[in-house]
Amino acid sequence: MNQVRRASKPIMNTILPIRFRRSSTAKRQSHNRRKPTAVHPLYMQDVKRSSVRHQLRKRAVDIRKRRTQIVAALYITLAAIITFFAFNSPFFYIRYIRVIGLHDITSSEAKQIVALMQIPSGINLFLAPASRLTGEINHFPFVSSVNISRRFPDRLEVTVTPRLPGATLSTANGSYEVDAGGMVIRSSRGKTPLIIHDARSTAVKTGSLINEPTLIASLLILNQCTVLNPDQLTKIEVDQNADICLNMKDSLVIRFGQSEDLSAKMVLLRHIFVADPGIAGEVESIDLRCPEAPSCTPRVAVGNAPERVPLSGVPS
Repeated sequence: MNQVRRASKPIMNTILPIRFRRSSTAKRQSHNRRKPTAVHPLYMQDVKRSSVRHQLRKRAVDIRKRRTQIVAALYITLAAIITFFAFNSPFFYIRYIRVIGLHDITSSEAKQIVALMQIPSGINLFLAPASRLTGEINHFPFVSSVNISRRFPDRLEVTVTPRLPGATLSTANGSYEVDAGGMVIRSSRGKTPLIIHDARSTAVKTGSLINEPTLIASLLILNQCTVLNPDQLTKIEVDQNADICLNMKDSLVIRFGQSEDLSAKMVLLRHIFVADPGIAGEVESIDLRCPEAPSCTPRVAVGNAPERVPLSGVPS
């Protein structure tokens, strides 16, 4: 009982080795880590050189961009200065206006065009109202077309193409010059030998297009009558019944009749003159009023009555 038990070693002073087990994830991460390997000095030099070249290229690109921006700014500034100078400098004020093509129109008509070209002083060449002037000049019936061009540094050049008369239209209300398209140009000056005589009281106005069917047919005959000698055709007559008749210098008369079947009649007339170019010396009239049965009146001696005979060799 009196024996003293030896006290056991306190637990607090006992250090037990504790071994922790690593997880599978930690093992894989440790396995995947590679130990750093030694790098060759030449490889490091190549890397440094590549880095330097990259920096130099980037710097060169930046320099080119800055140069491009500076050059673009200079060009824009220069363009602005030139534009300001061109539109505001007295060097480009209009001082001369030249008008070409007035020889085929009358003096009064030429004065009308010249009056339109009176531009106030101090007008810049680039600001000249060319479109407005072109439209106003084209409004005249005696003008076919007009072109206005700028001649540096201070001149405008106006080229007028006059409308040329193709015939003189003679009506009960007066005589007028008309072109091949049927535009009434002006009152007759007596310079056009070919006359279209209209016995009716057809209303004609200067500057208007002819819209009467018989007169339009007469103009078509005039334009398509190429197989005839144009110097031999003197007059196209339209009577009260709207019948069309061609009078030639050699006293040959060609009766077309009404304006219907005009193309067929022109084909017949062309065939007649191609088949017999000297027919004007043999007949005094050709009747094409009925294209299915054309006829003619031969020339006979004085005292004998003329007789109408059918034309032979003409296609029906």
